[in-house]
Amino acid sequence: MSGAATPSAPPAHDASGARACDPKRHPQFRSDEVYQRIEMIGKGTYGSVYKARAPGGRLVALKKVRMAFENQGFPITAIREIKILQALEHENIIQLNDVVASTDSALDRENSSVVMVFPFMDHDLTGLLENPNVKLSMPQIKYYLRCILQGLNHCHNKKILHRDVKGPNVLISNTGEVKLADFGLARFVNTDEEYTSNVVTLWYRPPELLYGARKYGPAVDMWSIGCVFAEMLTAAPAFPGATELDQIDRIFRLCGTPTPESWPGFTKLPGYQKLRMKNVYPRTFEARFAKYGSLVLDLLSKLLELDPAKRISAREALQHDFFWTEPLPMDPKDLPVYQQSHEYMARMRKQQRAEAAAQAHASKRQRLDMGGHHRVHYG
Repeated sequence: MSGAATPSAPPAHDASGARACDPKRHPQFRSDEVYQRIEMIGKGTYGSVYKARAPGGRLVALKKVRMAFENQGFPITAIREIKILQALEHENIIQLNDVVASTDSALDRENSSVVMVFPFMDHDLTGLLENPNVKLSMPQIKYYLRCILQGLNHCHNKKILHRDVKGPNVLISNTGEVKLADFGLARFVNTDEEYTSNVVTLWYRPPELLYGARKYGPAVDMWSIGCVFAEMLTAAPAFPGATELDQIDRIFRLCGTPTPESWPGFTKLPGYQKLRMKNVYPRTFEARFAKYGSLVLDLLSKLLELDPAKRISAREALQHDFFWTEPLPMDPKDLPVYQQSHEYMARMRKQQRAEAAAQAHASKRQRLDMGGHHRVHYG
């Protein structure tokens, strides 16, 4: 297994102006041709993810990062992700096995891409939740949530924020492994530094980021975990907002509209006036989740705490009574085995069904219209 190398200096340029790698200072990457692609299992703005087979026969996942080369001669976002993954070694965090160059790079220098190689995982959490044959038991939910928290606790101990915790980025194997993945938005945290608030997928974005906070910490990841926890319980997204304003509205409808007492300083956040809500909502959280028991209610409410200063940490959450009372988290060897389930594949199947239904409807309308024309013509 080869380690992932990161470039340390910008490459030289040849006479044609093309970037050329200095073999002494800039690593040469193997081509991704050494991996046999099987099928696409993910796609996003960053690029694509493929299930593939390595030369030795083992299954791997190829993450092809699509972006232009910058001054360093290597995608800066990929450099960050690689460095962060190299700093993290934990059973609940995906391991970077290799970095190779895409064969497309030789043909299209302006759209060069780097390919990161990871172990193949049978599922992502959203893919499982959207599988009609899957219904998570409470011991399963406890096991999955504990694993996610353990991985995130390790990140936070290393001063790293994930900044994109969501179901598709929680990978699960049929042997019971659970790993946090996709560190493309992750950053090393510095308490004095300001960061962009435009991170974390909208449905999992905490209220402080929706209001434009530029200084934040591990609490942003904890809100996202709360959203994932709620999604495992209900098999549906907790806050499926269409816009930032809609997202805030959905959050306040559940958690109640904050006050200066419940969330000191929130009215001073940069986006407060822009996203100022006209309606004042009472808290409905307890009514919605009471059926899951007092321990679920308590842990979830501490994760979905509006004030980030009061939100529970990963370390604290792991010590919550929820994980230490019956039913206990499931033993990984007892976890059910499922057919491969990934969010992208579930989305494609749903899209295909919708297109087929639309086509069938159009064909039916066409037949009816043709029948009507015949009646008029021969009537």
